[in-house]
Amino acid sequence: MRLRVHCQEWVLGDRGYGVAVGDWFSEWLVLHGEENWPAAAQRTYDGVVTPLPEWEGLGLHQHAHRLDIGSAAAYWESPVRVPPGPTTVTGVLGLDTYLAPPDWPTTSGVVVRLWTEHRSLVQDPAQGGTWVPESADARYVEVSRCGAFLERGPEPHVLRWEACTGVLLEVDVETPQSHR
Repeated sequence: MRLRVHCQEWVLGDRGYGVAVGDWFSEWLVLHGEENWPAAAQRTYDGVVTPLPEWEGLGLHQHAHRLDIGSAAAYWESPVRVPPGPTTVTGVLGLDTYLAPPDWPTTSGVVVRLWTEHRSLVQDPAQGGTWVPESADARYVEVSRCGAFLERGPEPHVLRWEACTGVLLEVDVETPQSHR
């Protein structure tokens, strides 16, 4: 089974290393909602939902769930409690080491394709001048490898700039019958 997984630039920057086609992948997966994500990163998934108990890292006014998509376990927070059982949901699978509970299972496989993600950023005065995506649009460039992002940002007089904001990975997910 192949899954598209988004990796934000700060995750690669925190780790200090990049990713390449052929690399082994073993990460926590988190399902993000559709809002503010580029359409190319979004997918519709059929899976099985298991509601989870509250835990100390749960977002405010959120309910924790496990969404099993084949052999992949994704952590998912939703403002409504989703009943257990089969479901279909649209969102963005991302890798994140902070959002899921600390004992969350990893999903493993091999990176078979990857694209760098480029978005136009503007300063948001309502957020103290923080750089935010201008829209949900993005441009993707297929590459065979990319390094950790160490962009320093625009010059002070720049009002809008395009930055590499992440990587979209296509991962051939290991099934319980296959082992590395």
